[in-house]
Amino acid sequence: VVEGWDYRAVCEGTATLLQAIADKGGRFEIPKMKVKDWPHADFTGTMVDVSRQQIPIDSLKAVIETCRLWKIRYCQLDLSSDEAFTYPSTAFPKLGTKNEAMHNGVVPRVYTLPELRELVAFADARGVTLVPELNTPGHTEAMGRSMPELFGGPKIMDMTNDAMYQSLGTLVGEMCDVFK
Repeated sequence: VVEGWDYRAVCEGTATLLQAIADKGGRFEIPKMKVKDWPHADFTGTMVDVSRQQIPIDSLKAVIETCRLWKIRYCQLDLSSDEAFTYPSTAFPKLGTKNEAMHNGVVPRVYTLPELRELVAFADARGVTLVPELNTPGHTEAMGRSMPELFGGPKIMDMTNDAMYQSLGTLVGEMCDVFK
């Protein structure tokens, strides 16, 4: 029996159970045990930068599986940088059209909404919360290349552009619809 006060606690309990499986000469066994376990910290997290090099969804799923087994509760996805914008904005579809890669690597592509929704569900089922990162006002050159009228400026966003604030609010709202 694996019990916990919420689904993440149960996910962590099943990770403990998986870690206890022992190979006994080709026979796999789970020892009889009673475990009272909890995370060493309320916040455990990692960050994956998907905006400087292309990272396939399957690789992100492997990161999520690793987070589950290590009981890392949060995985932050850096979706925007100077090099690329990888979130599929429906309000601003031009974002991500002028992506570049860092160090001559593979240019990051814009993920699709179905891919991200499925990835969030995959992570949730494993007790891992995906946290989107939208850089502002710096590290936004990719946004500025794609839509200079809203997000452009010399190296950082033009903080005097009132329309930029409304646009950022729209982007944050779109991200909140996917990343609960």
